Amino acid sequence: MIRILNETLKKHQISVETRKEIYGDSTFEFSMLIDQGEINDMTPVVNFYKEEDEKLYMRSQTFAFHEYAYGNTHEVFQEENES
Repeated sequence: MIRILNETLKKHQISVETRKEIYGDSTFEFSMLIDQGEINDMTPVVNFYKEEDEKLYMRSQTFAFHEYAYGNTHEVFQEENES
């Protein structure tokens, strides 16, 4: 998700500092919605389906997306600086 938005903002010539700030904040808020939010009396969840195994992988109840929002953003932008 971070890489997709980063590439979109690059196309619009948004500076790396601004991209990192925008994405860190929006990732955190989106993650909080997944971790603690409600939409029309329903809680959003993220699961993954592996087609070749026909398995659904559900997230652990102890995992919190928002705890990784800024760290993952930093990692993507660190990779960009190294390339």
